[in-house]
Amino acid sequence: MSLRDFCRAFLCLSLCLAAFPAWAQNDAAPSDKQMLQETLKNAPAHNPAPALDPYADLPEDYIQEAQKYYALCESDASLYLYYNCKCLGSKFLDKRIELGPEATYTAVVLDIRGECADASRAAGYEYEQCVNNGAMMPYNIPVEEYCACYANTFAKLYEQNSYDGPGARVFTHFQAQAYLTCKNPALAAKFYPTKAK
Repeated sequence: MSLRDFCRAFLCLSLCLAAFPAWAQNDAAPSDKQMLQETLKNAPAHNPAPALDPYADLPEDYIQEAQKYYALCESDASLYLYYNCKCLGSKFLDKRIELGPEATYTAVVLDIRGECADASRAAGYEYEQCVNNGAMMPYNIPVEEYCACYANTFAKLYEQNSYDGPGARVFTHFQAQAYLTCKNPALAAKFYPTKAK
């Protein structure tokens, strides 16, 4: 065998060996994807830790207490007309969870005072009151124009200051300011200067 024949035979054998792994992989060896699927199929079942749910082990009396507060809100005009009762019920439950069973019902209520203000509902109510109360109308302004101004001004004041919670003293102050703002804006600016923000 000549050197030339030997080199040819060696080159041919090298090419065959180089091609063998690719050929063997295609026909006999499983692909990476198949190996992964097989591994996952044979892996022991694993239950991941459930996501933390603050309501998972909630005492029933917490839920009943929040429902009681929601029902109170729905039946009390001083709350219903100025607050979103669903929001308040949810806030009550969250605050009860945060404060725990040691906190009194009153303490929970006081901690959420002023939250969930509903200025749009308040504006609607104040507009109706305005239209139906001719005694407080300025004589020189059309009813709809004045009442729209009054209700919107009241709602803005309420939205900016609802943290005080509902109450006759607070609302009377807002009503007086809205009345004067819409009747005589120049005079209102003197009595109720805009606070620097």
